[in-house]
Amino acid sequence: PVSISNSNELSLGAAQWSAAERLTTRASPAVNRNIVIGSGSATANPAAKDFTWGTISTTLQADLNKAPPSATADSLGKERLNYLRGDRTKEGNPFRVRTSLLGDIVNSGVVYSGAPSKEYTGTGYAAFRKAYDGRKPAVFVGANDGMLHAFDASNGDELFGYIPSWMGHKLSALSSVSFITEHQNYVDATPVISEAQVAFAGTAADWKTVLV
Repeated sequence: PVSISNSNELSLGAAQWSAAERLTTRASPAVNRNIVIGSGSATANPAAKDFTWGTISTTLQADLNKAPPSATADSLGKERLNYLRGDRTKEGNPFRVRTSLLGDIVNSGVVYSGAPSKEYTGTGYAAFRKAYDGRKPAVFVGANDGMLHAFDASNGDELFGYIPSWMGHKLSALSSVSFITEHQNYVDATPVISEAQVAFAGTAADWKTVLV
């Protein structure tokens, strides 16, 4: 919330929610979070996969089974995946202790998406706007936990986390106790959201809201 004083200076009001707090206090986050990972497939428009041990590729399982910088498998891959999802039972032994389940946000700006923009016209766009005018407002941000996060703009609850496929080989380092002194940047750029015309049939399906 923002207010304007008599001197025309802007001042920030009290924060309405903290995404980090909401995520950290979420009940059973390792089970209840909606986290997906890009498939890395060469096929057109490959669907993301659930970030669960039984769903991810054997290549990613092998990456998670190694504690960097060692190349020796330690068979803790499933535990590392659960740690990344929010399981805190092994923090301190053998994994890094976290103050929050939300990774640090350094260079990524936060972007908002609500009802479709009013900048465009046309029959197809008018139908698109009508169909999605009431969609849930959300904010998106990248974090150094390897995820692009989507949060409910009204209360800060995480809607989903998306891990790009090329982050797979770097995820294991997040559980390492040395990460605090050997920090890496992961999803660390500001996303961009815009309406885009992807077809020209004159219908609502011509338009999408795209996040890059």
